[in-house]
Amino acid sequence: MATARKLPSGKWRVRIYIKGHDPEYLSFTSDGTDRRAKTEIENQATEYKLSWEKKRKNPFDLTTGEAIDRYIENRSAVLSPATIRGYKYDRGHYLQRLMDIKLVDLTQDIVQIEINEEAKTHSPKTMRNVHGLLSAVLAEYLPDFRLRTNLPAPIKKVNQYAPEDDDIKKLLIATKGKRLQKAIILGACATLRRSEISALRPEDIDEKNNQIIVQRAVVLDDKKKWTFKGTKTYESARIVDVSPEVISALLDGAKPEEPLVGLVPDSITNLFCKVRNSLGIDMRFHDLRAYSASVQHALGVPDVYIMKQGGWSTDYVMKKIYRRAMEKRAKEASEITNKHFDGLLNTGDPSSI
Repeated sequence: MATARKLPSGKWRVRIYIKGHDPEYLSFTSDGTDRRAKTEIENQATEYKLSWEKKRKNPFDLTTGEAIDRYIENRSAVLSPATIRGYKYDRGHYLQRLMDIKLVDLTQDIVQIEINEEAKTHSPKTMRNVHGLLSAVLAEYLPDFRLRTNLPAPIKKVNQYAPEDDDIKKLLIATKGKRLQKAIILGACATLRRSEISALRPEDIDEKNNQIIVQRAVVLDDKKKWTFKGTKTYESARIVDVSPEVISALLDGAKPEEPLVGLVPDSITNLFCKVRNSLGIDMRFHDLRAYSASVQHALGVPDVYIMKQGGWSTDYVMKKIYRRAMEKRAKEASEITNKHFDGLLNTGDPSSI
């Protein structure tokens, strides 16, 4: 049984070690100072430890579902709320015929058959994500078992629409004076994601240096509540340089105690779709990032700077996602360049040179 020690304040504290827990050392402090309080806090600590150890059954006794649950629980403190929410959704909706099978009874054939069945009604991307979670769980609890599943081939994406300058102008005019206009400005001129836009506050705008400080995001947690967290990746936390005009537009009407835009990500998307449809423009809100990156690329801005502005970890990711938009901008720039040189060569009568 755990033994409590008296603190200078007179209260009792129990410190216990629990293998596999995160953190491994836990402290329990009593509310009272008498011997009864000491006994109660010792019992509380002991019960917690026994409860944890009961849940930490031998991996050989775990079902696949129990192993996934444990894997998610052990990472709930270090993974983003959105990732945890995704894991829990996958746990409850996919590979359900595997969940009651003991982990040690899984075979490659059993997993392959289940993946084949699920692939009939779900996308290749979904199946790869679900299979990735299962692989991670097996690597954690049965490290000698390596899955070699044949997964459905990725579907080649149709080239996405690359927004034009006129599209952005129409959107800005249609949303003038509305909160959505600030969201569009942040996407098109500052390369921000929806989640980052929703988390911005007036104090994140550095008016003196014309900069936007991106350090938070708004995402749904596993209880489907909007919550603040850190940015998507380490590189996503950044300082974005913008023009004084952008700063002025963002701060117009802003109140210190309120969010800068005041819209959660889903609201941004829903409002944007209504405006987009009314204008007959075929694009997503996220395409504003493609527009911003492609404009910078066409203007000759170094890729390393575009990566920094947009919060991309590598130029491979940036170019893979926005290659069509960038290629279109590059073609337009080439046409302007060639037109310039055509004019240079069109000198009329050679004798006049």
